[in-house]
Amino acid sequence: SRPSDINRALSLEFMRFIPLFLLAVSSVFAQATASITGLVSSPDRKPLAKARVEVNLAAKGLRWEAETNEAGRYRVAGLEPGVYTVAASASGFATETVDKVEVFVAGTTTADFQLSAAGATFR
Repeated sequence: SRPSDINRALSLEFMRFIPLFLLAVSSVFAQATASITGLVSSPDRKPLAKARVEVNLAAKGLRWEAETNEAGRYRVAGLEPGVYTVAASASGFATETVDKVEVFVAGTTTADFQLSAAGATFR
């Protein structure tokens, strides 16, 4: 009867360890990812809803897409640390691109855009 008591005690200790282990693993994975967030607006600084935002990690051939909400805001989460290219576009506006957007572990990087009217020229 003594060995079964020891086995039961070990099983209980192991069962207590599992939630702690899962919490530690999920915490490591949560900290390993980052996000890019921002605002897409028009030349008169009004938020652009349903603008398309594309995030590229060219070094690894990875790409994510997002759409802005009614307030012109977007968020692309689950990114690994690295240097990204972010582009924003909307109907009737020129596409704007920001190169070298650096993302750090467990961080949030902001990339805002003020789109120009399509066909606009600057002097």
